[in-house]
Amino acid sequence: MRRMPNRTTDREMTCLDLFSGCGGFSLGLHRAGWQVKASIDFDPKAVEVYRANFPETQHILCQDLTKFSPAALKKLSGLNQVDMIVGGPPCQGFSQVRQRDGANHGGRLIEDPRRRLYEQYFQYVDEFRPKLFIMENVLGIRSRSEEHTSELQSPCNLVCRLLLEKK
Repeated sequence: MRRMPNRTTDREMTCLDLFSGCGGFSLGLHRAGWQVKASIDFDPKAVEVYRANFPETQHILCQDLTKFSPAALKKLSGLNQVDMIVGGPPCQGFSQVRQRDGANHGGRLIEDPRRRLYEQYFQYVDEFRPKLFIMENVLGIRSRSEEHTSELQSPCNLVCRLLLEKK
């Protein structure tokens, strides 16, 4: 795999890949010269593919992030700090595609526990305090999550709270 030189620092830039799947984010990061210290996904087949694609990643974990805490990752890996956290929490609970059956909006809203998984992502951001984080999801995450969660728990408000607390 071709690596780009890291022009900003002499040390290797490190990151975590949460909800990693088979490694889409990790592929781009590896090509850009980042060292993925750990990846976590709960799908065993995705983890198997990730392991085949990125054998150099030291901690490739098949874990449910609702049960595997940031403190548990710190203890297992010895990591206390990373430069970046990336991840794509499941988007099905916010997707506009599911509007046809009424599952994601209005009075016919169907409870979907995947709608709250972004909160686990932000627990890792809060614990590791990276210099930056990238979370990929669908457009509906903002409007649908804010309609059905408290103001404190909405993705946008969580980001603002974390940024303000860092100052």
